[in-house]
Amino acid sequence: MIWYGVLGLIFFISIIGGCVSGIMLILFRIELHTVTKRKPKKKKNIARWEKRLKPIRLKVNYMKYLFLTSLASVITLFLILWIFTIQLQVTNQLPDLELRSEQQAEK
Repeated sequence: MIWYGVLGLIFFISIIGGCVSGIMLILFRIELHTVTKRKPKKKKNIARWEKRLKPIRLKVNYMKYLFLTSLASVITLFLILWIFTIQLQVTNQLPDLELRSEQQAEK
């Protein structure tokens, strides 16, 4: 049963990580869009502009990787917890909440 709680905690942390990385991905993409819109016309400034563009592209790629990884872990953990819950209910190790509430209502 302790694994059930640990998996639930990891599931919750993955959801939070996915939300944070998704928000950061949106912000970095907005920054990348504004920087690419302001491409300089002089050849001297293009090199500086490209140097400024590289770290932003790396940040976008990194956040995309984090977002997809956390999304995949959330989906995987959801399926594992769902299967584990079904298995516990079939073996009667996890009592049904409906039966418990009916028993309390009868008392």
